Amino acid sequence: MAFSDYRGIKRLPAATGPAGIVLNDNFSELADRSGPIFSGAGDPSVNDDEANTIGNGYFYQYSKWLNSVTKDLFVCIDSTPTAAVWYRLHYDGIIDPNISNSLIIDTVQVVFLPDQATFLGSVFYGDGGSNLTDNGSPDGRYNTSVGIGALATNTEGDSNKAFGYQALEDNTLGARNLAFGYHALRKNIDGNNNVALGDECLMDNTGGDENVCIGNLAGNDITGNGNVCIGHQAGDGQIAINNRLYIHNSNTASPLIYGEFDNRLLVINGELLATDKVIFTQTDGDEYIDSLADGFMDYGATTAHRFNNDVKIPSDTDKLYLGASDDYTIEYDGLDAVHTITTAGSFIFAGGYVGIGTPTVSNPLYPIHASAEDANDSAITIIAAFDHMVTGGAAGANGIGSAFILAGAGSTGTRAGMVRFVGMFDDVTAGTQKGAFRIDLNHHGNWVLNFKVSETETNLCGDVTLRVDNQKIFFGAADDAYIEFDGNSMNIVANAVTGTDNLNLTADDITLNGAAITAESRVRNMTTVNAATYDVLVTDDIVHVTYTVTAAVTSLTLMTNLLLAGRHITIKDAGGNAAANHITIDTEGAEKIDGQDTQVIIADYDSVDLYTDGSNWFII
Repeated sequence: MAFSDYRGIKRLPAATGPAGIVLNDNFSELADRSGPIFSGAGDPSVNDDEANTIGNGYFYQYSKWLNSVTKDLFVCIDSTPTAAVWYRLHYDGIIDPNISNSLIIDTVQVVFLPDQATFLGSVFYGDGGSNLTDNGSPDGRYNTSVGIGALATNTEGDSNKAFGYQALEDNTLGARNLAFGYHALRKNIDGNNNVALGDECLMDNTGGDENVCIGNLAGNDITGNGNVCIGHQAGDGQIAINNRLYIHNSNTASPLIYGEFDNRLLVINGELLATDKVIFTQTDGDEYIDSLADGFMDYGATTAHRFNNDVKIPSDTDKLYLGASDDYTIEYDGLDAVHTITTAGSFIFAGGYVGIGTPTVSNPLYPIHASAEDANDSAITIIAAFDHMVTGGAAGANGIGSAFILAGAGSTGTRAGMVRFVGMFDDVTAGTQKGAFRIDLNHHGNWVLNFKVSETETNLCGDVTLRVDNQKIFFGAADDAYIEFDGNSMNIVANAVTGTDNLNLTADDITLNGAAITAESRVRNMTTVNAATYDVLVTDDIVHVTYTVTAAVTSLTLMTNLLLAGRHITIKDAGGNAAANHITIDTEGAEKIDGQDTQVIIADYDSVDLYTDGSNWFII
């Protein structure tokens, strides 16, 4: 009986007997499973089929083909004549698919290599990549994912790197993101340039850009932009924040290092220990603050710039600047001490006395040019309106309201150059002097006003009017105190030339802005706040906040009616828990606090001292 060819194996066309049937069936099954094996110098084609169309032999399903040059092994999965389908099995065991560019095991995509002509540089190790959309370069290009669910829904996003289960899972349009860890940047949709290294790191971010978070759960809830979080759970719990820095090893609102990039602010919640120098790089070189063993703090490259009991500026060109815009400078130019006000303003000396040259208690202002003959004393103009005015003469007898000016003359002891304006009021019938006043510009350069109502009494009858701002009324033998109106405020100043600088007010009732002033008024008024919100009153001075023991103070409002220039308010975390429960200070209107809308106390037992210029608030 002749044998027949079956899929490259010889068998009996019609076996008989049990053994023959079994043997024939086994050969047929073996042929079905293995098929013929062919070796050649090229790859199989669609014509290497069961009909031997191209002449290389008969090939069936599961037939093998070995390229003897590349060592690639092919398996036939469809032997239809002129339409055969072959899969390549590389010698290293990696499948290069011909149909969907993917390797699927147990219905799960394991590897996907998209068309490199369209999505250059993208490869997905996992089930991602199936939603890539080409709208032109660089859409969908240069992406790499490793992990089930990693970059699973990406469409046009480019240059993303996702490593870990569901890393960047929801990303569609976001570009240049790096996610490494379980659920890292999982919910990101269109955020760009984010870096998340750690499990659930930046997980809730959807559209925030340029965040960098390192550590498991670091920045887990953040949705803003430009934030940096370093450490386990650093910044966790913060949500819609921007440009913030958190460095810590746990979840806290008061991290070891906190920063605000937009405000150029760095806060260290603890001690800063520098074993050498703290160096600040300036445009003109290195400057540093160096704490020396002698107790001085040095600023600058040498110990010449130091702060202790004295402040030294050892240069004939360097200045001490005061004011927000360098409005007032003090310098020694090598010859003179020069005080300069660069904007409109005045020199105001309050308390004690001012000495020029050699001051004394009886002579508190000693001028540089004391001589009456000096040219600086010669130009004097006095304007007065009296019924009678005589220049360089004496008072008329029995005159009523007579006045005269004396220049270059005076009583015994006065010096040439003195100017005196004198008015006398006589009893017309008796011819005796009932009252007089005298205004002198004496040889010390001071204007002196003397009133005499009788031989034993000095009194002022009627109003005294100073019609120019900053003019003063002086009291005491040596001008020990004065009263003035500077255009905005009424000032009462004790100069303390002859002793203490106390200001004594004696009356049954003394009030200030409607509030009684008592002996206890030197004690600052303290108000305890034990609520989440509080409006600061004009009677508040120290705000003693205890509510942080319970929860955060969300609104401690500085009311607009507090805007009185010079007002000072202190706000203290008396509860000692502001690190966990912040105290947020805001304003009623558009007023700013150091240029910001709010100020937040974030450290335990911290406090803020505020003052106002009448328009805004400033931190001391």
